[in-house]
Amino acid sequence: MDIRKLSWTRGLALFVALTVIMMYSMTSQTFAGGGPDDGPHNLTISYVYEDGSVAYTTYVASLDDKVTYSILSPVIDKFEASILDVNGTMHKQDIDITVIYIPHLHEVTYNKGGGDPTTKYIVGSTVTVAAFGSPPNGKIFTGWKLNGNDTDLDEPGVIKYQAGDTFTMPNNNINFKAVFKDDSNNPPTFDLEVNKTVNNVSSVTVSSGAIVTFVITVTNNSTTAATDVVVKDILPTGLIINTSNASIGSYNGDEWNIGQLGVDADEILTVTAIASATSGTMTNTAIVTSAGIEADTGDNTASAEVTVDDGTTPPLEPDRDLGIFKTVNLSNVRVGTGVIFTITLRNNGETTYSGIEVQDTWPEGLTQGTVTPTSGTSFIAETKTWQIDEIGPGEVKVLTIVAGTSIIGEFTNMAQILFGKYEGDDESRNNTASAIVTVNPVQITGGGDTTPSRRTPTATIVETPPPLVETPIVETPIVETPIIDEPVALADVPDPNVPQTGDTNNILLLLGLLLASGTGIVALGRRKETAGK
Repeated sequence: MDIRKLSWTRGLALFVALTVIMMYSMTSQTFAGGGPDDGPHNLTISYVYEDGSVAYTTYVASLDDKVTYSILSPVIDKFEASILDVNGTMHKQDIDITVIYIPHLHEVTYNKGGGDPTTKYIVGSTVTVAAFGSPPNGKIFTGWKLNGNDTDLDEPGVIKYQAGDTFTMPNNNINFKAVFKDDSNNPPTFDLEVNKTVNNVSSVTVSSGAIVTFVITVTNNSTTAATDVVVKDILPTGLIINTSNASIGSYNGDEWNIGQLGVDADEILTVTAIASATSGTMTNTAIVTSAGIEADTGDNTASAEVTVDDGTTPPLEPDRDLGIFKTVNLSNVRVGTGVIFTITLRNNGETTYSGIEVQDTWPEGLTQGTVTPTSGTSFIAETKTWQIDEIGPGEVKVLTIVAGTSIIGEFTNMAQILFGKYEGDDESRNNTASAIVTVNPVQITGGGDTTPSRRTPTATIVETPPPLVETPIVETPIVETPIIDEPVALADVPDPNVPQTGDTNNILLLLGLLLASGTGIVALGRRKETAGK
């Protein structure tokens, strides 16, 4: 055999063997342990202010792939972190997250129209108190008063502020309330209007003993709310009050006290009366007044007429007449709301009464509270009896009762004179009076999830973290301890130096050894064959 062929064959075998061994070495470096991307990577959290300056020491942690993390942002006084809880799962690369600290902002609100109610200020900044503007009609603005605890501004004893005053914004909202006084040189000007009907018309003719209904309507035509509004309404002789119902305020048989009446507001008083006369015309007049100067007095008075025509001679006004009527301040309420009943006893005759009792009947669903009787009278709670020692001609006695509402429904509270007839009462139709209260269920408003909202954490993943900055000095920061979950357990990584069944590396290694040994066997056989020849 040619020696040159044998050398060429051995060289080829050696080349193949070396190539297989190199491939084995390369695959060992590339795939052992899953590759370099499976190794730990850095999670970097930077804490900065809005201007980019450092707010707190940068957090850095080396984490393996698929490890979950949760790091609470440090608490820095007077600032709020854009991400409260930095959390997520580690990737096969470095992660850099920036938490921005925004200054706490609080509102300064000015009631009654001064300043901007939505103005916000940074805690610790200097706030200049706003001007009020134009005061209400007939008032002088005297300054701003804190609508709450004056120590909110850390200035005990200072309760009034003027426009241009300054204070340091505290770590809470501030609410100012305007303070006024009456302008004696410029009283307010109002424009009130009153209208009156009887049985829905201006005049009516009825029989003696008929019940008529008066409706008095008051309207505020002013550009500002009118104050201390009162309607004077006294029934004339021949008409005896039966019931009354006011949409606002209270009516005692002589005056309807409304109080404040808003711009363009309409309020109504309904009074029913008994025509006690047998003939003649009775004019019922209502007059409205207020605390200010009336711009137009031509519509401050309104009247309605009742004519009784039975074809008989008008009788004299009853010499002995004790009348009662009852009102309630709120006729339609939610369950649990308190109401106030007012019982008025009037001596319409010319006789002085003594030892009078009024029985007050309470329905189920109303609970009796505070009772306030007029001087010279008393109330027996056990029997619900109002005792009047004496009442002279034209005199009025009043009893007020605060009641609670506990059951839903319509309830009638009635009062009755017990001993008026025994004293001699020529008109018994006004010896009983009642008031009705409608109690409704409590209204539930809103709905949905009322849990306070919280900013959703966000993270920015970058391949190259930004340059580190110098660690600032933060005065006594309050830092919550970061919470890092335990890394997810990784599978056992085989030793690359130990052959494993089924491993690609082992297959390549065995193939190289077989090729090398096979070549040697072939070469050895050929040497023996040559020697034999």
